[in-house]
Amino acid sequence: MAVDGRTAFSRYLLAGNKMVIEHTEVPVELEGRGIAGRIVRAELDYARAHKLAVLALCPYAKAFIGRHPEYQDLLDR
Repeated sequence: MAVDGRTAFSRYLLAGNKMVIEHTEVPVELEGRGIAGRIVRAELDYARAHKLAVLALCPYAKAFIGRHPEYQDLLDR
């Protein structure tokens, strides 16, 4: 996602029926705008639509899921 000439991103892998969210990064200049949340929410919505279990290795994604119970059923346990 590009905002104000800066790029925010999340790196994930699709492996079989799993989505592994490895890392989410937002430039310091863009922090506090909810950008990381929008990125992770889009990943989780994609996982749900494609019936993928989610393994959140990224600390931000893990915390996001912890704060949003509507996504906790996606976690690969």
